[in-house]
Amino acid sequence: MTNSAVEIQCLGDFAIQGLAVDLRGTKQVALLGFLASNLGMPCARETLVSIFWGDRFNEQARQSLRQALSALRRAFRHCPDGLEIERDIVRLNPAVVSVDIKQAETAIANGNMEKAAEIFRRGDFLEALNPKESGISDWLVLERAKWRELARQTLLDHGEALLRQTQPIAAAETAAWLLRQDPLDETAVQLAMRSKATAGSLSGAVKLYRRLCDDLQSELGVEPAAETVDCISRLQQGVGVRQQTPAIPAAGETAFEGVGSSSPKNLSSPVIGHPWRPEAENIAAASDVPTISVDRFDFAPDDATTKAMAADLRDQLIFRLTKRIGIKVLDEHAGLTDKSTYVLKGRLRTSDNQGRLNLSMILREQSRAVFSQNYTGDTSDTFKFCDDMVGQAETHLRVQTNAFDGERLSHIPDDELSVPELRTRAANLLHAGTIEGFGHAEQLMDRAVELDLTDPTSLAMRANIKIWLSMAGCRDLSVGEQDQIGADLNTALEGQHRSDYIYHVRGTFFACCKQDAEATLRDGQRALEINPNYALAYNTLGLGHLLLGQYDKAAAFLRKYVALSENDPLLPARLFPLAVALYCNGDYQDAEKTIDRAIGLKPNHRLFHRLRAMSLRAIGYDDEADAADLTADQLPNTPSMLAVCPPIHQDQSDHFSSTMR
Repeated sequence: MTNSAVEIQCLGDFAIQGLAVDLRGTKQVALLGFLASNLGMPCARETLVSIFWGDRFNEQARQSLRQALSALRRAFRHCPDGLEIERDIVRLNPAVVSVDIKQAETAIANGNMEKAAEIFRRGDFLEALNPKESGISDWLVLERAKWRELARQTLLDHGEALLRQTQPIAAAETAAWLLRQDPLDETAVQLAMRSKATAGSLSGAVKLYRRLCDDLQSELGVEPAAETVDCISRLQQGVGVRQQTPAIPAAGETAFEGVGSSSPKNLSSPVIGHPWRPEAENIAAASDVPTISVDRFDFAPDDATTKAMAADLRDQLIFRLTKRIGIKVLDEHAGLTDKSTYVLKGRLRTSDNQGRLNLSMILREQSRAVFSQNYTGDTSDTFKFCDDMVGQAETHLRVQTNAFDGERLSHIPDDELSVPELRTRAANLLHAGTIEGFGHAEQLMDRAVELDLTDPTSLAMRANIKIWLSMAGCRDLSVGEQDQIGADLNTALEGQHRSDYIYHVRGTFFACCKQDAEATLRDGQRALEINPNYALAYNTLGLGHLLLGQYDKAAAFLRKYVALSENDPLLPARLFPLAVALYCNGDYQDAEKTIDRAIGLKPNHRLFHRLRAMSLRAIGYDDEADAADLTADQLPNTPSMLAVCPPIHQDQSDHFSSTMR
């Protein structure tokens, strides 16, 4: 590896050279792996205690840490400068300790992708480690995800470099390694296909494509992405394609985006299908997926605990954002982000037991801040603080990135949008919260489904729009239409069985169309298991408990829904069902305060004032209730997408249906 006194290998088989003893215990290996991944950085003792002995009482946990550090000190007795143990912090000294993952980062920074790729091929981070303790396991999941993504991007870049250097066989071997990690990695499949074709084996490229089609269909029930279809199409036409850089048609030519393929029995190669997209000069490339690069978070004061918290917040956000469909997330300091769409910056400040996290999103091309938000909380439990901050931030960033993408595509006509672009525009229209916006969004999703009959997100979005237009009183859904919505949602889940959004929509369908509380709660819980900070999952659970007449539980879930939706442009629509739940639970004062807040944001919605009148009358404020009723009477009695009465138990539904009009 290097000439360092101690050399640690974290990738693949854990190995150490230069220590006096061989560390084998799970916690000793994990502890040394933690210090190695933070080489040179001071690690707070409290952080180590929380991760590795969080299931024990404080004094017992600290004693366990002291014993583990004593064992590490003995292991470093022939190299005492390698391990620095002080009163509050522990760190490995980079002057005498080398770590393979840090060598890979250095190689990337120096542009030596070949060396970095060689290191990453060794395997996963602490590959053999399988801890039972939840704290260690949670840390290990995040750490592995971080290094896997960096390894993947490094190998992809190295493969592209090999292709540019006319080394297609070596590029194919690199792609093959990536596909052994994830056979459904379509970017790696594209690299493999182009490598095969460049090496003179078009049949090998077609075989890879067919295998991908079969695997995607059998495992996920979906077709390959448009970029993959476009790649094989160009290769069959004899056109060499570089990853995610589709050729721009000349003036007067027609632009196309692939949506699927079929393999007729009498043809040797698959037939590629394309929807029509005219006027190529106005079209955003299908591969132009918004990219967010995450910068290192600033922190103050400059102590080990605050530094560790800032690093944890950043790592968790990267991990959560990588699970989003439709965006790409990169490390701003990995040397791979010069063309990213946005840069996410963070700043953590702590004082006593309070912490404030500021996040800002910069549009790189214009150096313009498009999002900025502060989050505050109690830091006495650092892990809870970090989890809470990340949960709130993830929800806000989900909303904001949807809005940003809508602005990015605003100049393109509806009939020139691809399926992902149609979804983005529809999401922006839904955030407007108007009947007209929902109607336009429904048309966009009809077109998206026409272009791709089995696209899971399009099917779910269209179903969601139809459900809420019906709930708002804009139309009735026949039994046949409800059955079709249910079938579409089942198809969507077969295509994306780990989608929190699709489970939320199906749960809403069960609540609003079928009045099936148990099914609603089941799907809401599944969405929450996939993403514990998914705001809409709490809404689904709230609807389920409203149907059961469990209004206290409904209010608790809907409070969480509102708390995670503070930056949502549809916040008034989130407040309305919470106020309904509070009223049904007899919490009339809280119901009045909640609906009054919605009125402050959107004062011209009749049912907001009607619910406020009901709450005031229940409190005993008859004069104020009469005034609120008068205001409601003066407003148009028309459907509103912000004031949609949720489904509730029979004991209250008759009262609401007669009063809320």
